Amino acid sequence: MQKRTLITLSLLFMMCFSLGAVSIDLGLSYGSRSLADKKLSEAFEKGTVFCPELSLNFSWGLSLGALLETGYQVEGKVGTLNLYDSDMKVSNFEFFAGYSHAVGRFHPFARLGFGTHTFKMNIDADHLPVELTSFKENKRAVSLGGGVKVDLHKGFYLGGQVRYVFLKLRPESKLDVKFAELDLGGWRLMLTLGYRLSLGSR
Repeated sequence: MQKRTLITLSLLFMMCFSLGAVSIDLGLSYGSRSLADKKLSEAFEKGTVFCPELSLNFSWGLSLGALLETGYQVEGKVGTLNLYDSDMKVSNFEFFAGYSHAVGRFHPFARLGFGTHTFKMNIDADHLPVELTSFKENKRAVSLGGGVKVDLHKGFYLGGQVRYVFLKLRPESKLDVKFAELDLGGWRLMLTLGYRLSLGSR
């Protein structure tokens, strides 16, 4: 499996270079994440996310890349009377396509992403069956985002970005129980520190 993944990534890089990739951006982003679901946002504390990302930039302004969104793990109380301690974790691996137009040192950009989100929740209620207190779901979702990168010195850049993820899911159980749909989407407001590796003019 790992060998197949490496071969696939190598072929993708070769294809991108043949299409005119001129640089590679390696970035680390950190910031806040909101929950669109009103009840969840009231039950759980605010959280943060950490996003390493890689993108290939082309001479005509297009970029293709991938990011891993992780670090979002929050605690709160759930149940009719908010009696039960609970923890929730959401992570995401996403591919994206973007467009950027350089204006001097500034590189404003817009992005469209598509990725797989992993949702986990555990509720501290020992008297209930595990099917009602432990959940894990995977769901694909779209994101929209934009921001700006500012060139600093010798390839390093500083950036800011905002993203909104459209993510709704309904937890499933082996028991004959129907759960309400959860809106796990929301805003990401992040700062980015990165390095741009030039591949030479093409």
